[in-house]
Amino acid sequence: MDLKKLYKPLKKNPELMADILLRNFKNNMDFFKKYYPEIAEKFISYIPDKSIDFFCSSTCFPDFKFTNYNHPFFQEKSPSLYSRFLNSIFQSNNLDLLKKNDCPIALSEFQVHEIINGRIVSLLAKREYDVHGQIYFKYMNRIHEIQTYYSIEKNFQKLKDSKLIPLFVSNGVGYGYHFEELIQKTNIQNLIIIEPDSDIFFASLHTFDWASFIDKELKEGKTVTFILNRDPKTIGRQFYLFFIEQGLFLMGGLSVYNLYEDELSKIILNELKNYYLSLSSAYGYIDDRAFGISHTWNAIKKKRNFV
Repeated sequence: MDLKKLYKPLKKNPELMADILLRNFKNNMDFFKKYYPEIAEKFISYIPDKSIDFFCSSTCFPDFKFTNYNHPFFQEKSPSLYSRFLNSIFQSNNLDLLKKNDCPIALSEFQVHEIINGRIVSLLAKREYDVHGQIYFKYMNRIHEIQTYYSIEKNFQKLKDSKLIPLFVSNGVGYGYHFEELIQKTNIQNLIIIEPDSDIFFASLHTFDWASFIDKELKEGKTVTFILNRDPKTIGRQFYLFFIEQGLFLMGGLSVYNLYEDELSKIILNELKNYYLSLSSAYGYIDDRAFGISHTWNAIKKKRNFV
């Protein structure tokens, strides 16, 4: 899917925007009915809580704002990102770029550039005191030693240097545009998309061609998981269940990006962190089974009755 090609007709005829937005919504709903029926059921007749105003940017790409916002959506939700975007344009002295200061596609490209070139911050689980010589503690403590070494050495990898990203979490949907740019620049195997604001996701169903994007991912054997909920605790539990269902091994390759700069996003991010750190204890099932077999064998030898 080429977003620039998709919206090229708007340059000649901006009045077509309403038709294109409605076409996107219909195509997305048809696709979601097949692959994400619970999402389709929620949004097929959804009425937003906030009034949404769609409009064409000066570069003829769909943008939107909520009527109670003073600025377009992204300037309101991610002001520091937008400031860095503007600074990068002014520093480039590129007149063509100056004309794109309100272009949501150009902003998304800048955003992805920051994502893949930013330093990856490691979450370090605490070292456990090993009383019984458990397999779980032995190897988790060894991982802790390796992580500590790399933290001290500051030998951090960037996403752009990764041949494969096992799991990427986007805490926020935005327009949806950055996902297309992101998969072109990286090799993400599993994508989790979190959006606490149903109105924003509803808007993205009009601005972004989710159907083409997800269809391409599924055909390549990748996964796209949505967590659409406003309650941070529920989001955390669904995040935790993803690992239980898809595989705890994905813990080792997790990257999280926070799209919005508001208090709720910080709370959600902290909830994800807490659940992520608690996930490591799930590997204790290996020792649970070893203890279970040992206790059973000991009970058989001593001819103890079972209750």
